[in-house]
Amino acid sequence: MLLEDQDGKTLELLKGYLQNPGPDIVIFDEGHRLKNDKTRSYIKKMGMKTRRRILLTGTPMENGPMELYHIVEMIAPGFLGEEEVYNEDYGWKIERGKFADASETNKRIAREKEVELYEKLKEIMNRKDVEYLSKLIDVNKKEVTITFCETEDQSKLFDKAEEEYNSAPPGEKKFSKHFHRLLQITAHPIIVEAKERKRKHQQNFASCSTKLKDPNRSNQMRALFNIIEACGKNDEKLVVYTQSIPILDFIEHKLIIAFGWKKDVDFFRIDGKINAMQRAIHVKEFNNERNKKARLFLFSIKAGSIGINLIGANRMVLFDHCFNPVHNTQGWLLLLCSVYIFNLLATYRIYRIGQKRDVFIYRFITKNSSGDCVLRRQIAKEQQSKRLIDGRKNIVSKYSKKDIETKRGHGNYELITDERIQELENEFNDKLLIDVVEKMKDGIIEVSDHDEHFEETLGISDNLDLSAEFEDSV
Repeated sequence: MLLEDQDGKTLELLKGYLQNPGPDIVIFDEGHRLKNDKTRSYIKKMGMKTRRRILLTGTPMENGPMELYHIVEMIAPGFLGEEEVYNEDYGWKIERGKFADASETNKRIAREKEVELYEKLKEIMNRKDVEYLSKLIDVNKKEVTITFCETEDQSKLFDKAEEEYNSAPPGEKKFSKHFHRLLQITAHPIIVEAKERKRKHQQNFASCSTKLKDPNRSNQMRALFNIIEACGKNDEKLVVYTQSIPILDFIEHKLIIAFGWKKDVDFFRIDGKINAMQRAIHVKEFNNERNKKARLFLFSIKAGSIGINLIGANRMVLFDHCFNPVHNTQGWLLLLCSVYIFNLLATYRIYRIGQKRDVFIYRFITKNSSGDCVLRRQIAKEQQSKRLIDGRKNIVSKYSKKDIETKRGHGNYELITDERIQELENEFNDKLLIDVVEKMKDGIIEVSDHDEHFEETLGISDNLDLSAEFEDSV
């Protein structure tokens, strides 16, 4: 084992021995990180001399088939042929048929290539998906998407942000900054308002008025605190994920000021600043069944989506969404598990062996927000992954290229009806969810089953006519 506190000379010697003569076998955990063959980490690991490599990952293909190529190349060099030939035979043909608005011929050929590549990968891949896990866990898992409408305050800030971004000179347009601004407006207007205050000493939530911090200015935030309160009454623990530190700061502030909760007693928080030892202590305390006070865990999505067991909780809120989802042959082995990008990785923190309660995952989306588009992008990627990696060839692409454009939309909508809420009672069997929806029906558009996006349409692949000439247009 390499330890960073070893003296420099010993450490360098050990690292050298790993390269040559190298170990008999190498196991790469979280192998999806080896998707870019241009990184130093990839090049170093590729240079390790070894007789056998095993790669463990739940996300072998996060963004497209070329990432999959580099992962396979790491464990079985040459198995998929030359990169350019692979891209010609599989990569671009699969990509061109990915979306719902692709030509019928492109979609047919993409499905054929996905099946062909899936069959090839079976020689080196042992796939264990969520169905395998569900056999080991005697509880149910329900994933729900709750779609909210924006508030009046949010609409004004969205319009302002959109106008400023569109009118900015080309050299000053920074999409990442603009995206995070929209993300924070979606969470709650005060997060952006406090950040934009002219005086630095006023750039904190404590100096803002109670009116400005009112959760009702954001339907997502309003729903979150309703769920937190309901979980407390039901003696259930909740985990919340977001990709934004300022959003975590605001939630923490409201818990302390409005709820009177104490950090590290009533709730815990893990982000990139928390060291490994403290993480382990917090997780142990949270999972302790006898600890009734600890009822909420706040996480930044990147710091808390892997390597953490949170079976003390049975409910989770994914507050926002980020862009980024044994057959032994010649001594090479690839093991793939059932998780996809950060948000999907997060869901398996509570749905895992040892869980004793039914699990409920709530994905929050505000209609017409940038996050709305990001979730559709995630779904499109996961649909492609399930066809190619899981062999579920009859999953149909439901979104067009335009549907996943990361910008604010302006589509019309109607609020959820009483009739629809009655249907939800039978559809989800989740009283906590129904109570929250009833309380918030003036801010909710729809509640839907997330897994519906991945249901197979039986027989679709049997009717594919692959004799047509490949079309260049999509």
